[in-house]
Amino acid sequence: MPQMQPAEALATCEQALRSLIATVLAKKLGKDWVSQVFPEERLVKIRGVRDEEAGRRTRRGVASVPSSELAYAQFFDILALLKKYWADFKPALGNQSETLGLLSRFEALRNSVAHSRTCFPSKRNS
Repeated sequence: MPQMQPAEALATCEQALRSLIATVLAKKLGKDWVSQVFPEERLVKIRGVRDEEAGRRTRRGVASVPSSELAYAQFFDILALLKKYWADFKPALGNQSETLGLLSRFEALRNSVAHSRTCFPSKRNS
């Protein structure tokens, strides 16, 4: 079985998690779920990042820029949503303490890769 590089594996996992959150919370809270789950000041910051990124990337000819606020939320926002709505995610994610423990470890690895710090083989397999 081919192995993914750490950055690719982490990005794939994170995108799947964001997709799960969007699907579950839209089903539970409706189309405008984002406005219901984030405090107003946090939502303003997330939308600001989204709009800045869209402006910067579209000027350079990038054809597609995610429009969802969730795509621009920080990982701590993701963890907070999972904790707050755990009962809704439990069917997909199982035991809360086990999953959140793994996601905390994921966050540490993600930050290392995102900030261009080498992810040594011993970290990759642990």
